[in-house]
Amino acid sequence: MHFVYEKVAQDPRSSQTPHYGHIDGDGDFVLLSPSLDHLNLGIFSDKLVKDVEEHPELATESSGVARSFFATKLGYGDPEHANFGRNDLSTSLGEDRHSESSREVAGAFSWLAVIVEPTAFQSTCLDIAQLTQTIRDGHLHGEQPYEKLGLPMNDRTTFNSLVLYSEFYNTTLLSRYLRITNLGELEYAETGYLFSEYKGRRYFRFVQIVGLVWQVMFFYKCLLLKHNYKAGAHMTVSLVGTRETVLIDFSREAERGKQVWSDPLQDRWSAEDNFPKRKCTDKNIKMEYDFVVCNLNESEALKITKDIGDKLGLAYNHQSAPRCFNYDTDIFPWRQFISDRRY
Repeated sequence: MHFVYEKVAQDPRSSQTPHYGHIDGDGDFVLLSPSLDHLNLGIFSDKLVKDVEEHPELATESSGVARSFFATKLGYGDPEHANFGRNDLSTSLGEDRHSESSREVAGAFSWLAVIVEPTAFQSTCLDIAQLTQTIRDGHLHGEQPYEKLGLPMNDRTTFNSLVLYSEFYNTTLLSRYLRITNLGELEYAETGYLFSEYKGRRYFRFVQIVGLVWQVMFFYKCLLLKHNYKAGAHMTVSLVGTRETVLIDFSREAERGKQVWSDPLQDRWSAEDNFPKRKCTDKNIKMEYDFVVCNLNESEALKITKDIGDKLGLAYNHQSAPRCFNYDTDIFPWRQFISDRRY
């Protein structure tokens, strides 16, 4: 091929320059036929070929392995690493710590992080200035509860990203933030509504975790569709600092038989011999999912969030269906989720 390239490209009578490369790259291909006998050398007649509308590639990368470059870059690579999840923004997160007589906000050891990034070869380029105005105008919300991600109130821009953030009252520590890059990458992290420490016990809130992941997925879908990206996305869901924490905030909405999940802070759960059994022994928890942006609907989101619920239940030693859904159903308690975020 190198010989052909040199001869054809440098020939003064040639108007072609052949290229060569990998099979999935740009270039010409030489197709060999062991025999020409099967070719019809007669007169060929024209045939009418039906036009087929082209669609953007909806799959992830051709290798079959979804990338997670952005998540790894931000520190969400190895959940066993001592600095898992720590980056320029997450180190500014704070957390609520309560005692019987006081409350303080200190640097966070535990938080939820949801990172979503495009995986297909289709290019994505967001105009940060235009995106800032779009978000301020509220154009990325839908009608359903899972399409109404509550956004932090403050914003700032960098050369290639928009950051929305909220601070704990009278501090410079962040309760949550949303980062969006011009390449269509998103990072959402929060402690404010879903983590707290009380009398030395550290708690993650189950309904808040699952509801937020659900809302972030649909926010990302709306964001990318407005920029004409319809293909694959990779989502990394991480709980940082889970060791010795307990999962609370189960669904309180009654469905079949008017039953609800037991409150983990009362009854038998509060007994000293039972409470330690509910503590997570994993240092951090990391879950990864792939979806196609234009195909994401309530049913597909439910599959992902139920899997998250199952895995968190295992991590916290629950011998039952995910307690973030109404008892013995796959119905998510959206009224409870939204009501708890008003305080």
